[in-house]
Amino acid sequence: MDRGRPTRGLAEASDAGTRAAHTQGCGVAAVARRRHLPILLRGTGLVKTRVYVPCPLCHTPAMSSPAPPAGIAVRPATEADLPAIDAIFNREILEGVATWDVTPWTAAQRLAWFQAHQREGEAVFVADAAGEVAGFAHLSFYSPRFPYRHTRSDSVYIRPDFQRRGAGRLLVAAVLDEARRTGGHLVIAGIDSENAASLALHRALGFEVMGRLPEAGWKFEAWRTLVQMGIVLR
Repeated sequence: MDRGRPTRGLAEASDAGTRAAHTQGCGVAAVARRRHLPILLRGTGLVKTRVYVPCPLCHTPAMSSPAPPAGIAVRPATEADLPAIDAIFNREILEGVATWDVTPWTAAQRLAWFQAHQREGEAVFVADAAGEVAGFAHLSFYSPRFPYRHTRSDSVYIRPDFQRRGAGRLLVAAVLDEARRTGGHLVIAGIDSENAASLALHRALGFEVMGRLPEAGWKFEAWRTLVQMGIVLR
């Protein structure tokens, strides 16, 4: 050994087993895996993205959010957005499992829903792509009962041609910021067990699985399982 040089960190050690053991027990890595190590907040309009630092030893990859997708901005929804919101949601009713609804909504139903979400603690956001609604998300009270007043739920829907382009991440981040601003403490998302994209999206933003309701719904001639994910806001 060259005693004239500093010893290299475990990340550069030749013993892969030693490095793996360190990573498994590394406090920084464990915290980063849970997305609870905010080092810097970058403002991106309504959305603030978190940047995470890697462990200096095992070089756990930084858990940084990507830059906002070009041309997509999150803003509060308006009544003018409701036809586009309905088109996205009703397509999901007929073709997807992001909602278990089976009957398309009418314009009157959507307007009533939108008006109900104008009270403090609830909100509707859209991802605006050069004037087109690429997706939407909403924050709702989990229950009307007083003890649950700090618990909210979130839902997010993305137009197929804008999926996997960052719009969903921006929308959920905006919903979480709004929940924090209005006194939310726990945000829950109910997700179909086969909706891999939504499960991954929420996990990446710090949600954890809090429970499963096996065969809780029926759609497309099959029983559907609901995964309850949640995040406690700090």
